[in-house]
Amino acid sequence: MNASFSWNKEVKDFNISGFIRGEYYHNFQQELQLNTNGGLVIPGQFFIGNSKNPVGTSGNISGEKTILSLAGQVAMSWKDQVFLDVTGRNDWSSSLVYADKHGNYSYFYPSVSASWLIHETFRGKMPEWISFAKIRGSWAQVGNDTDAYKINTAYSLYGIDNSYGLQVPDTYYAANLKPERKNAWEIGLDWRFLRNRIGVDFTYYKENTKDQIMTIKVPSESGLSNQLINAGNIQNQGIELAINTTPIETKDWTWDLNFTYTKNTSKIVELHENVANYITLVGDAAYGNYRIASVAEVGGEYGLLKSDATPNYDPKTGLPILELASYNCLLYTSDAADEEDSVDLGGRRIIKKKKIKRKSKKKENKKTEDENDSIDEF
Repeated sequence: MNASFSWNKEVKDFNISGFIRGEYYHNFQQELQLNTNGGLVIPGQFFIGNSKNPVGTSGNISGEKTILSLAGQVAMSWKDQVFLDVTGRNDWSSSLVYADKHGNYSYFYPSVSASWLIHETFRGKMPEWISFAKIRGSWAQVGNDTDAYKINTAYSLYGIDNSYGLQVPDTYYAANLKPERKNAWEIGLDWRFLRNRIGVDFTYYKENTKDQIMTIKVPSESGLSNQLINAGNIQNQGIELAINTTPIETKDWTWDLNFTYTKNTSKIVELHENVANYITLVGDAAYGNYRIASVAEVGGEYGLLKSDATPNYDPKTGLPILELASYNCLLYTSDAADEEDSVDLGGRRIIKKKKIKRKSKKKENKKTEDENDSIDEF
């Protein structure tokens, strides 16, 4: 729900416009699930009332969050040649309120953008082959909250054999978490030539995202497993280049040929002081069969792949030493082998050994027909 007030005013060579807007956002999630239990009375008829045993039920209420917002903009232009926009927005989010009513739940973020149509200012003075010339620049902040109920400590309910109790949480919640904030600026140009038959659009940008609300691991000796923190500073910068051409343009048809090039560099500038080496995003670099994870590590890119499995390199050649092989053969190191079946790799001998496949009789599996349960969700 929102309400807004806007205006537009001409003052000589200037045009001034803007708006003030208020917004109310409320999100509420509720889920109810019914399922059959023990199979179906009549096979193939999928409805809840066809359950053999009493119907199973489950449900939850989650995600209730309210955000109040107040935003405004002032836009100015001079002779339709120079443009300036200034905006500001303040949000009040319930997801950043602690149980005792304190918190950094109010956050303001502004933006400024400007552009200049050079060809309009110097109309008649520029070469005829320049059809359009524009330069632009902007700076903006963007604020962001987090999920509902995420920052507050609470007991969790669990049950065993119809006995229920409360479980102490294993996450430490900082008492003064701040909202996530992104600072971004960019500069660019848009030039077109030969009656717009050739166009060049170039942008350079840089943005830093700070205080992301993330979970990190803590030593188990503390009695906890995780800590909820404001993570640090993640930087993205790059360029975007677009070349737009119209090689053929006739009365009946037009052929456009466009080229684009983009490059983005991501870098972790800073992390929370309690982060030992890196923050694990997905996977686990030190556990399991694959032992690989996507991580955030200072100096590296966001989402860097990391593993504690260290490759073995030959000290003389610097090449990796292969210990395993493909599906059809096995490679391993040995001090004795036939010359025709081995390869010398930096003083270590690799033997190629054929893998023998043995046939085995397949046992027939007895087919059984299971009656499928049905589930209805609301």
